[in-house]
Amino acid sequence: TAAKRKRRRPGCGKFCRQAGGFGGPGPGTPVPVVIAPQELTVGTDGIVGVRARCALHKTCRGAILLDGKVSYGRANLRIPARKTRTVYVFVPKAGRRYLESHGLDREVYATVPLKSDDPVSTSRRLRLLPHR
Repeated sequence: TAAKRKRRRPGCGKFCRQAGGFGGPGPGTPVPVVIAPQELTVGTDGIVGVRARCALHKTCRGAILLDGKVSYGRANLRIPARKTRTVYVFVPKAGRRYLESHGLDREVYATVPLKSDDPVSTSRRLRLLPHR
C-alpha cells in the first residue's frame, strides 16, 4: 500500500534534541564514529544521507548533528559495531532555503555525541548541495 511505501522522517529522540555544545576529542584520540569527507545532496523530501562507520567493539548509539553556515538538522544514530551505515538527517526549511539561494555549503561538519562516555566525533569538511 501507499502508506507502507511512504518514507518516514528520520527520528530525533530526547538525547538527540539535547545533544550539542560539546568539545571534540584531544589530539591523537581515536574517534568512535568515522565520517569521511563526502558530498551530500538533499533529496526532494528534505532528507540527506550521511555515511558513517562505528569504530567501536560495541554498537554506537547517539545523535548526529549537521552544522555549517546554518544548522542543517539532527537525527538519532545507531550503527552496529565495526559497521558502516547511512544515517538519514532531515534538513529543515531554513537550511534548504539557504542552500537554494547560495547553491551549496562547503563548510558543513557532522558532530556525533554518543550516549556512552566515549569522546565526541567530528567529521572533516562535508559539501552539502541543494536538491537538483
